[in-house]
Amino acid sequence: MLRRISWPKKRLEIKVVRLDPSDEMKTLKICNRDIIPGTQLMAFGNEAQFLFHTAKQNSMKSLAYRGYNFTCEIWGDTTLENTLYLRSNGSGRIYNMNFQYSQPIGLNYTQRVVAQVGYRIHIFWLNITQPSSQLPTSCDGSGIHIRDSYAHEKTLLIWTPCRSVRLDETNGLWSTLHVLHIDSWNFDGSLPLYSLEYHVIKGTHSIIT
Repeated sequence: MLRRISWPKKRLEIKVVRLDPSDEMKTLKICNRDIIPGTQLMAFGNEAQFLFHTAKQNSMKSLAYRGYNFTCEIWGDTTLENTLYLRSNGSGRIYNMNFQYSQPIGLNYTQRVVAQVGYRIHIFWLNITQPSSQLPTSCDGSGIHIRDSYAHEKTLLIWTPCRSVRLDETNGLWSTLHVLHIDSWNFDGSLPLYSLEYHVIKGTHSIIT
C-alpha cells in the first residue's frame, strides 16, 4: 500500500499488505503526478519489492527531490479505508486501487475523498479503462458506489456487472459539502480497471466535520 498524506509535509508512506499469494509478477510504476495525497497501493501476495528513482540531482538550492519516508505493515483484513485529499479548484482522476491492475480479489475498499471546507466535489465521468477477464458470479459480486452522508439520497450505485450509470448524462454527481465516499468491492474478480474524473469547486455553504 502506498500512501501519500498531508498537504503541508508532503510525506510518502508505503505499506505492504498481506493477501493470498499470486504467481503472477506485477510491476506498478508511479510518479508524483499520478497520485493524489492519500493514494494507496496493495501487494497482491505476501512479498513486494520497491525501487525508487529520482529525476534530478539533489542540490542545496533545490529540495524537490531530497527523499521520503516509508513504513511496512502486514494487513490481514478484507476491508480497507483511506482518505484522499483534493486540492482547492483542482481537477484530475481518482483511480481504482493498483490502478494499472485490478483491485485485489476479496477486498472491500473505501476511498474517503475530502476537499477543503467550503468547496464541493464534482464527479462527472466514469472511465472503464479495461474490463475484467473474470466472468461475474452474480450482479453484486463486484461494484462501485458513491456515498454522500449529507445528501437526501445518500448512496448512488454507479457500476455493477449488470448495470451502470452514465454520469455525463446527469451532469455528474455533486457533493453536498466537501466529503464523498467511493466504495468498491471485488469479491469475484470481475471489477474492471476504472477511474473517476473530478473537479473541486468553491461551494456556497459548508460545515466542519
